[in-house]
Amino acid sequence: MKAAGGRTRTVQSPKIPRPAARRALLVFAAVRMYFVGIDAGVMTAGVVSAAKAAHRGATMTVHSLVGFATGFISPTVFGAVLDLAGGRG
Repeated sequence: MKAAGGRTRTVQSPKIPRPAARRALLVFAAVRMYFVGIDAGVMTAGVVSAAKAAHRGATMTVHSLVGFATGFISPTVFGAVLDLAGGRG
């Protein structure tokens, strides 16, 4: 990149973690995904059983809407934060 005055500015890339750290992160992510998947049905059942009988359908609707909306928005927010923090790409 050319900086003001014609000088070349170098952009430092983030350090890549060592293989052991990468493996540990991968194991942590896999375990977390496993437990989130197990917990999803229990949370839905708990929310529905706590709702009044007349409002169970609406409760399930809102529960699903919030879940899908956060699943849609989260990667966008993560990408925006990564761009603002100076991520590569």
